[in-house]
Amino acid sequence: MEQVHIEEVFLEFRELVIRSAFRMLRDHDAAEDVAQEVWLRLLESGEMPHRRSSTAAWLHVISTRAAIDYNRKQRQAERVALAQGLEAAVERSYVDERDNVVNQELLDRLGRVIALLPARQRAVVELRVGLELSVRATAKALSISEGTVKATLFQARSSIRRAIKCIPGVFDVQSE
Repeated sequence: MEQVHIEEVFLEFRELVIRSAFRMLRDHDAAEDVAQEVWLRLLESGEMPHRRSSTAAWLHVISTRAAIDYNRKQRQAERVALAQGLEAAVERSYVDERDNVVNQELLDRLGRVIALLPARQRAVVELRVGLELSVRATAKALSISEGTVKATLFQARSSIRRAIKCIPGVFDVQSE
């Protein structure tokens, strides 16, 4: 009986193994990965056909099976990644929705707090914060000095902070 050596088989059938894997995977890089796996398995196991005539068919079957295994692993990895992605998306959606509700509650309460401010403070907050006007534009719109705008905004923010500290639970202000 003719003994077949792995070095000879590799040199002669390397392309056949890659082509067999490529037919299954339709991806050249993946086919090369599968071929490498096939050759490593053969080296580790020492398995080789005893006749040269059956080597090509034998390698074709091994390559095809390795490509099928590779496809299964890829699909499983994709399913796991998809499931993890969906879980994360659902969690983000839940958190975002909960945050939106909390944020809306905070905005509603903040709006009520601002409505309770004295008229000048409320006007400064609405122009500086709400409309994002500059200090100069706010001063001009209210016919007051820039220094008065700054002082009034400081007083309004202090009042808002005190009011928010009185709201229990989610709305506690943490020190920075």
